[in-house]
Amino acid sequence: MRRIMPSRITPAQPAKRQALRVLGYALGLSLLGHAGLLLLNSEAEPARDTSGSKAQLPALSASAAASKATPLGSVQTLPAAANKPGPEPPLKPAQRNPLASPSPAPKPAALPSQAKSLQESNPPSGTPAPALTSLPSGEWHYQLSQQGREGQAVLRWDLQADGAYVLSLERELAGRPLPGWRSQGRMDAQGLAPQRFVQTQRGRERAALNFRREEGVLSFSASEDLLPLEPGLQDRLSWWLQLASLAQSQPERFRPGREIALRVAGLRGQPQDWIFEVLPMEAKGSSPLLHLRRQAINEYSGEIHLWLDPARQYLPVRVLFQLPDERGWSLQLMPAPPGENSAPDSREAP
Repeated sequence: MRRIMPSRITPAQPAKRQALRVLGYALGLSLLGHAGLLLLNSEAEPARDTSGSKAQLPALSASAAASKATPLGSVQTLPAAANKPGPEPPLKPAQRNPLASPSPAPKPAALPSQAKSLQESNPPSGTPAPALTSLPSGEWHYQLSQQGREGQAVLRWDLQADGAYVLSLERELAGRPLPGWRSQGRMDAQGLAPQRFVQTQRGRERAALNFRREEGVLSFSASEDLLPLEPGLQDRLSWWLQLASLAQSQPERFRPGREIALRVAGLRGQPQDWIFEVLPMEAKGSSPLLHLRRQAINEYSGEIHLWLDPARQYLPVRVLFQLPDERGWSLQLMPAPPGENSAPDSREAP
């Protein structure tokens, strides 16, 4: 019997290879398509600014934090410009104060009587400005009295044609010189406008007060403080003739019972309101005298009395400083020596 051997079957190699190629092409195309989609998604989503992530966290609400995470492709991102902080405005340079000084403490409200006095001492616009030009330059000698001792004082007034002035007071008691005062400045629409006040001792300056009008400040030699310069501010000597200027130009304001206010600066402190009460006229000598009394500012200041002579263009003929610590002193105008005409007229002092 003939043995029949099974025939050897060989696969169709060309067809199998062809199918593998088709499958590979399809897989490659699929991978390329997915890669393209991923590339498009990555280009559509802007780059996140990690530096601003901390600033964005507080803006998320609790519901958004608890919500389920969505796929990367569906996240709605903000524009990149919203994540970046905006430019900060440039800093302004610090304003440099050329005075470099603290602001002065606000002035307390004036009492009703003081407010009335200040209003009366500041006449409305249109009234004639004080004028002292009728008082000629000269020097006047006074008898000085202090604590039972006698001495002398000399008041010198030098007024130039251009309005510049120098006013000085020199004193000596029992042959011993006392501190002197000197005021320098100009005449303006408000009367005496001091520029510098000095206190002297044996001809040397010991303290000074500067009215720096171009800068609008008041400076002290005894302090580094700078204060605003007020219009009409007087020093410790100029107020003598400032009152004479006001009384001569506006005598109607000096009726008995009225009050006149001046701002006067000290050597070491803030300017103060000096309130002068107009007292009844006093008959002394050949003419009545205008009597003014400055009220005490505090318990240490005491009162000041001033007698002005209308016949001498309201020149002070007597001055009395009543101080509480026995340092008070007074001046009494002396008659001019024979052959001299140191006063505005030749009549004798009261």
